[in-house]
Amino acid sequence: MKNLKSTLYVLTFCLVSLTLFTRCSDDEDFDTNGVLLLQVLREFSAETIAGAEVEIYANEDDWAYERNQIRKVETDVNGEVVLQNLRSGDYFFNITHGSLNNWQQPFPMSINDGEANIASIFISENLNSIISAVEGKQWKITGITDNQGEELSQDPEYSCLLDNVATFKKSGYYSMNDGNVRCDSLVRLQEGSWWASGTTFLSVLLADGGEQFDFQIGNLGDDRFTATQFVNGENAISIQYELAR
Repeated sequence: MKNLKSTLYVLTFCLVSLTLFTRCSDDEDFDTNGVLLLQVLREFSAETIAGAEVEIYANEDDWAYERNQIRKVETDVNGEVVLQNLRSGDYFFNITHGSLNNWQQPFPMSINDGEANIASIFISENLNSIISAVEGKQWKITGITDNQGEELSQDPEYSCLLDNVATFKKSGYYSMNDGNVRCDSLVRLQEGSWWASGTTFLSVLLADGGEQFDFQIGNLGDDRFTATQFVNGENAISIQYELAR
């Protein structure tokens, strides 16, 4: 599975004395091994996020499909959570707070036996949580315009795209099914991977042929967005999507 573009950055990841964690509870269900003090911050402002939901997974696939959850906790009033008795290995964190999350890249953190660690993670408002979901969100193409804003719905080259449905999954999986009118130049089901940067840019890499398409996102809402494709730095077409379900 292709990594998504990152808005998650580790500020600090260092060894510290275990005595820093005297406030840890004694009822944790991990074998005694490692300790992590995790702080959750809002991207750009570095505001600490109290009440952020932190889910822990053992690998990237489990993170993407939110299965086999190891633990679920919330940050305290300081935007921190202490995780103790962690087994040695890599951990993937799914962090959410309202519209903020770390979905633009699953970033593993390594824990070693007998070590205490401090890490800070940024979460942000991003395209991933709006257009994708664990099981996938489906978006129907409802309009296509050229770089002058003229409708292309009657143009044979583009009209067949109307009613096509694109699916975006949290894992980075992308697909598009044909709509009511068959596109002769396209396979019936396109599959590939996708990633985003912030709420502005979206890229799709098709599995068949490895062709990559880059889009600038506009008119973004919970149930609609516009993806504008650029060719040689110029606006080529703008595709309007509406949430199908």
